[in-house]
Amino acid sequence: MIPDSINAVKVAFMGPLAGVGDSLWWGIVRTIATGVACTFALQGNLLAPIIFLLIFNVPHILIRYNGLMLSYKFGKEFIRKLSQDNLLQNISQCASIMGLMVIGAMTVTMVTVTTPLTFTIGQMEPIVLQDLLDAILPSMLSLITVFCVSHLLKKGFKLMHLMVAMLIAGVLLTFIGIL
Repeated sequence: MIPDSINAVKVAFMGPLAGVGDSLWWGIVRTIATGVACTFALQGNLLAPIIFLLIFNVPHILIRYNGLMLSYKFGKEFIRKLSQDNLLQNISQCASIMGLMVIGAMTVTMVTVTTPLTFTIGQMEPIVLQDLLDAILPSMLSLITVFCVSHLLKKGFKLMHLMVAMLIAGVLLTFIGIL
């Protein structure tokens, strides 16, 4: 029972915590390490690459090592305590919510679909369709695109076929002037 519980916790936390960990290490720590190393490099210091590697890797290795040791020390007892207090289900639900928030943020920042279409009605000022859509729901076209691709993937379409179809559709719709 305990190995199954440990594996279930690991799988439940894998996605949401990967997004947080990636943002922390690749977004913050790497940026700080790069900034400090660039300062030294601009001054002509040949130790700049070594400083970068130290600032980036020392905390990373320490956290991984200490996390491994703590998990071996408290792993089974921690899972048993969580199971008794029904906290495991609550933590899993919180991790799922956090994962959905990360996916939502990635959708807005990494998928960009806009349209340059404008409409003129009589003597009125031209209506920019993208501004109208953004007033209703910002990044609406991006969200619709992600939902459509997700739906098609659930229906059994191959990812490579969808990517090629989206590339062709994007080029054609841009050539026509819709995107």
